[in-house]
Amino acid sequence: MRGSLHRRSKRNVTPIVWTLRAEAPRDPDKPNTRVQKTTTFKGTKAQAEDALIRFIESVRLRLDTDGQITFDQLFESWRKEDSTREKPRAATTVHQDLLRYNKWIRPKFGAFPVVSVRPITISNFYGEIRRDQIVNGEIQKGLGANSVVRVHALLAAMTNWGFRQELLTEDPMKHVKKPRSEKMLPRAPKAADVDALLNHLWKTDRRMWLAVRLASSLALRRSEILALKWTDFLVGHLDEEEGELAINRGMVKVPEYTDMVETDTKSGVLSHRRLRMDKELTSEIRDLVMTRDFRDQMAGFVFADDGDNQRPWYPDTLNKKLQRAREEVINLFNTNETITFRSLRTFCASDIYANSLDIHEAKLVLGHASMSTTDRFYLAHNEEKLRKATIEAGNRRRRHPLADVEY
Repeated sequence: MRGSLHRRSKRNVTPIVWTLRAEAPRDPDKPNTRVQKTTTFKGTKAQAEDALIRFIESVRLRLDTDGQITFDQLFESWRKEDSTREKPRAATTVHQDLLRYNKWIRPKFGAFPVVSVRPITISNFYGEIRRDQIVNGEIQKGLGANSVVRVHALLAAMTNWGFRQELLTEDPMKHVKKPRSEKMLPRAPKAADVDALLNHLWKTDRRMWLAVRLASSLALRRSEILALKWTDFLVGHLDEEEGELAINRGMVKVPEYTDMVETDTKSGVLSHRRLRMDKELTSEIRDLVMTRDFRDQMAGFVFADDGDNQRPWYPDTLNKKLQRAREEVINLFNTNETITFRSLRTFCASDIYANSLDIHEAKLVLGHASMSTTDRFYLAHNEEKLRKATIEAGNRRRRHPLADVEY
């Protein structure tokens, strides 16, 4: 896209006044009609040339601005144009970014030019949103430390993109100190609690048994469970004891869409994996497959109730079924720890690590792109092993029977 710079003020007159002109995208109905946008700028020639670059880019993006782009304009452009991984961002990520921006960032900065906001203002803003506030007569609870980190990440992504697109002369977030996150130790349910839940579901709801079994022994995410189709299971013939499961997609519910949305796995190709299944799980999958007709086997979702199994359960459906099952066997639980599909993934990862002491195995089963994610969020300590470790360490330091003997 082309543009031009024209000096309007006379020589020896400061500040110099310039006219910036940029060619706008043409109207599809009038392709031969040239469209130009103009604006006025005051400053040196070098400053005017920088302003022209930003003005041309803003016209290309169809922004109604003179080059001083606001946070609202930057956010909308970033949502439409940015793709750090050269592919569209996940629908759930787009939705969460929109909620975060509308609730916290837009009321404070939306109408302000990005370059006018100082780093100290943004740092103070982080402190404000952490505190409880009264809104419309009601107390609005402040954000937790980790949520503030996500707000910072959103602002940083926007301004970094704006700077790379030459919509901003500098990236103001480079001078803002990143807020600290709170590191919370991962917690996993006890093996006895998971076994009690599985035994109850085996008798009452085989498909929920399957969902919990997949999460607790293969560490599938909730979205990956909902996306499973019968063709993802390779169970072979009756004489083959171990089957295989292919995981390469997820299903999520986004408020902007009526139906469920198919997405890639959370870490993209790095989360695609093929996992071996034990004898019991393979046998149960084989029995379930044999009860379906051919069409269901080829194309139907495993967790669906419509006639042709083309509409998978909603995430809330899976959560409510799990909660109901927990309430039915609550008398068998000796802990207040809530069992969720997230905690079942933690349980699986911790169980694998406790038995193999290989974090690489846990990472591959979980489908993580980074080993640090596995270590930080999914490896819960084993209380029994921790108790034995401290006792054994104490036994090694105990006094020798002959320690008081004088020679």
